[in-house]
Amino acid sequence: MKKVKYFLVFIVIFIIIIFSLNYIYKLKKIASTNLSNVFIDGIKTGDNIEEIDLTKYKVDNSLKSEENTLHYEQLSITFNNKIITKITGRVYQNDILTINNVKCKNTQDIINILGNEYSSGWYNIEQRLKNLIFYDYNNKLKVTFVYESTTNNLVWVIIENYNY
Repeated sequence: MKKVKYFLVFIVIFIIIIFSLNYIYKLKKIASTNLSNVFIDGIKTGDNIEEIDLTKYKVDNSLKSEENTLHYEQLSITFNNKIITKITGRVYQNDILTINNVKCKNTQDIINILGNEYSSGWYNIEQRLKNLIFYDYNNKLKVTFVYESTTNNLVWVIIENYNY
């Protein structure tokens, strides 16, 4: 009986390792996409927070205040040593996403500009939100486009630096 339990535990661990390796392999397989021209209201990661005119945004008091993160109704900005490291833009009511100077509202706009090298999946299944994730290995950028699964209209965009 103990041998059967150990065998089953071994099989479960083995399956978990296989799925993990498969995920890592798929992640590495996605080709790099140039994301240096993805902006949220003219802002991108790497910009100096002090050079951004934040007076045009209305503060969002419904979100918990965090150190090094500013929350506005249209977007949230995270920074480190005054350099922006992450921007989350709420694009469902705001026309603030541009890629290569083209305003984007849905997934087809994004794919037409950035191409087919992305991963996709559910972002939040209860809310019926899916995502497209693009990577720029040269600039160490990751952009996640979250959209409504029924309409393909964008809900928000997350631009962030990564260190892996």
